[in-house]
Amino acid sequence: MKAETKSHPLTFRDAMHLKTAQTWLCLGELSQASDELRKVRRSACTHPEVVKLRYTFLRTLYGW
Repeated sequence: MKAETKSHPLTFRDAMHLKTAQTWLCLGELSQASDELRKVRRSACTHPEVVKLRYTFLRTLYGW
């Protein structure tokens, strides 16, 4: 049985930081992507979309 995780929607501000980080990551600008990810509020860090992008960032950074 799969456990469902309910998450609250991201605030507009957090969603924009996430989208901006994703754009920088796609452009290969890891420093700027990291800066934007750090701007996401701590309370939003467990949101599935934030976790997914952080994983993608780390995978890119460390070549996993």
